[in-house]
Amino acid sequence: MIRTILSVIVFSALLYACNNKCRSLQSDAGGAIVEMYNMGECQIYSRIDSNIRISHDTQWSNFQAKHFQFCNKAALKGIDFNKHDLLGLKVNVSACNVAMHRRLDIDTAAKTYTYSVRAELCQGCGTQLESMNFALVPKLPAGYTLLFKKL
Repeated sequence: MIRTILSVIVFSALLYACNNKCRSLQSDAGGAIVEMYNMGECQIYSRIDSNIRISHDTQWSNFQAKHFQFCNKAALKGIDFNKHDLLGLKVNVSACNVAMHRRLDIDTAAKTYTYSVRAELCQGCGTQLESMNFALVPKLPAGYTLLFKKL
């Protein structure tokens, strides 16, 4: 009887700790990321299987036409492609909750932009979670290489 009670107490404590951890997960953006880009009510309806770099209005219009349906595109925040590029790095995980830690590192000596995403998972269930991690970044200069990394 005591063993059963102790087992219930230990299990409850573990469950409580896990739930608190799940609730406390916070996504963030660092390095040279200008801001995370929120698609608002526009839901992507066609599959995106690769990383994305959009650097011109025409590319942005084509992306919207291909991937958005029943969306008020006028509600999307405007992007000045003279100053910024829009990057997307798709991450799929199986977890109860996830925090995405996104970062853009610029190496002027190597002439690289490295966009990385590390997923901090709250384990314990098998829910499939997906994020494209859209970020506005400073315009990629000519001659620079763009690298994507999932950490």
